[in-house]
Amino acid sequence: MAQSKVNAETLNTKDNTGYTPLMWAVDQGNVEVVQSLLAHSDVNGKPLIDINEKDNDNRTALMLASMLGHREIVNTILAQLEANTEALNAKDNTGFTALMWAVKKGNVEAVKALLAHRDSNGKPFIDVNEKDNSGYTALMWAVSKENIEVVKALLAHRDDKGNYLVDVNVRDSHGDTVMEWAAKNGHKEIVKEISERNPLPGTALQRSSLFSRVSGNRVGITLGFMGVLAAVTAGRCLYSP
Repeated sequence: MAQSKVNAETLNTKDNTGYTPLMWAVDQGNVEVVQSLLAHSDVNGKPLIDINEKDNDNRTALMLASMLGHREIVNTILAQLEANTEALNAKDNTGFTALMWAVKKGNVEAVKALLAHRDSNGKPFIDVNEKDNSGYTALMWAVSKENIEVVKALLAHRDDKGNYLVDVNVRDSHGDTVMEWAAKNGHKEIVKEISERNPLPGTALQRSSLFSRVSGNRVGITLGFMGVLAAVTAGRCLYSP
C-alpha cells in the first residue's frame, strides 16, 4: 500500500447524495479506481479511505457493490474489511444488509462472495438471519423473488463445524415461514429445496400449519408435509372452500 499525497478528508469527501469517491467508483463498476482508492495510506500504512462511510440512505460501498452485482469489487472491499462483522452486517435505512441487497437484486455471484467470507478457521462473518425493517430475512427475499439459485446458496450455507446456518423456521411480521410463503405461491421447486436441505428436526417442515387467504379472510388448514409437497407439485390449491 503506497503512501498517499492526498489527505483523508479529500478522499472521503461527500457530495449532496452522501456519495464518496469510493461509492461513485463502485456505482460505475470501476474495479481499478476502487483498488486505487483503497491503496491510499498514511506514513504508517494505515488506509485513508473510510470504507464504512454511508450515503444519505445509510448505505455503504459494500452494500452498493452487492446491490449492483459487482463481485470483484465486493471481494476487494471484503478483503479490506476482513473480520469487521459490524461493518459487514451493517444496515441501511430500510434495515437491509449487503447480503439482503445482493439477494433482492438477484446477484448470485455477490451472494456467494459474501457467504464465502470467513475467518482463518472457516467461521462465516455474514449473519444470514438478520431481518430488515419489515421483518424479512435474506432467505425470505430469495423466496419472494423465486430465485432458486440464491435460495440454494443460502440453504447450503454452513458454519465452520458443518452446521446449516439459515433458519428456515423464522417467521415474518405476519407469522409466516419461508415454507409457507413458497407453498402458498406454488413454488414447488423451492418447497422441494427447503424440504431436502432443512437440517432441523421436528420443524415446521414436518408439522406444517399452512394458511391461505381466501376473499380477504385467513383460513387455516393443517397438512402433513408430504401432503403439502404433493399438493404443490400437482399444482392444486392448498385450501378447501
